[in-house]
Amino acid sequence: MRLRDLEEHVAHFRRRVMADALQEATAAYWRRRAETFQAAMPRATDFTGQASAEDIEARRMRLAAVTLACRQRAVFMLGGEVE
Repeated sequence: MRLRDLEEHVAHFRRRVMADALQEATAAYWRRRAETFQAAMPRATDFTGQASAEDIEARRMRLAAVTLACRQRAVFMLGGEVE
């Protein structure tokens, strides 16, 4: 890799890191993340393969915890109190 190519690559990388950091600093980002995890929650109509009811419940609880954390992060980003 030539020095010029390396400099352009590093500059592009820096811009992407900054863009990601700025995006993650918004409440809207964290609300979207919460919606994504909420949508991944197990449903009664899902094919579960060999997963037991306990496995499914454990997954539901993990996803519920992550969803709540994302929602709390959104509240925090807006300057609110997190419970």
